[in-house]
This record gives sequence, C-alpha cells and structure tokens, in this order.
Amino acid sequence: MDLYGSVTVGTQGQVVIPAKLRKRLKIKTGDSLIVFTRMPNVISMIASSDTAKMIDMYERHLGHAKSFVASLRKLKS
Repeated sequence: MDLYGSVTVGTQGQVVIPAKLRKRLKIKTGDSLIVFTRMPNVISMIASSDTAKMIDMYERHLGHAKSFVASLRKLKS
C-alpha cells in the first residue's frame, strides 16, 4: 500500500485526488470512478473502465474457493 497524503472534504462533499496518484493511475478530467466500501470506514474507488476486470478477478477467486471447498468435502467423505 502506498500513501499519497491526505484530502479534505469540501462543503459539497468533494475531495481532490492527489496529483501524484492521478498521474500514476492515469486518471484524467472527466473519468468516471465507482466509489464503494469493503469494510466500515474504508472508502475505495475504481475506474469505471476497470470494473469488468475487477468482476472477473472476483469470479476467479470465487471459483478457486468453490473448488477448495469441494475438495475438502471429498476428503471428509
């Protein structure tokens, strides 16, 4: 995990993503980001264009987990 500083929430709830991070992630004016939480008090963002990649990754991990559980069930039998 890299630290890019802190941000302040403006009067309309807006925050500015630090320039160094925007540059690293190639975020440009007008790009769309999806904002979500994965645990209480942790805010995450992903570029809308990367959501399909994220969903594919979760599906692969879920597939591996299902295979693992199936293997455990066979061992118990």
